[in-house]
Amino acid sequence: MRNKLRERAVISGVGCSRFGNLLETPEIKGMSIQELTASAVKEALDDAGLTGQDVDAVFAGNAMVHSSQVPGTYTQLSKWTGTQFKSGVHFEAQCSTTNVGAALAAMSIAAGVYDTVLVYGLETTRTKVKGYSPYEREPISNQPS
Repeated sequence: MRNKLRERAVISGVGCSRFGNLLETPEIKGMSIQELTASAVKEALDDAGLTGQDVDAVFAGNAMVHSSQVPGTYTQLSKWTGTQFKSGVHFEAQCSTTNVGAALAAMSIAAGVYDTVLVYGLETTRTKVKGYSPYEREPISNQPS
């Protein structure tokens, strides 16, 4: 039968960042996208009873360059998530980041390549980095240029 994993893969922990505008929403105002991602990853790892070093591989998804404006999204976030020196890849899936990331993780576990995989997606649609700073943000104009 097609579309069925030969081995079982389970989701051990979940986390979610707070939603809102990084320039206006009180709970997240002034946070960098790295901090926002790291808080969701910590929540998921805590939920699973794991640390970043317990993870074998990371699938980091985002598509909009203004979200992070850094090459190698996984590499740039590995220190923030505690997954330094772990296998990692960045992927782009537009509006299917969670689905694609979960499928990649399940397939790599079912294939016996990894035992424990971390999947996260990061995106921001209302702000972009200011200049070249990963910490300062400015609004994205919704007006045509």
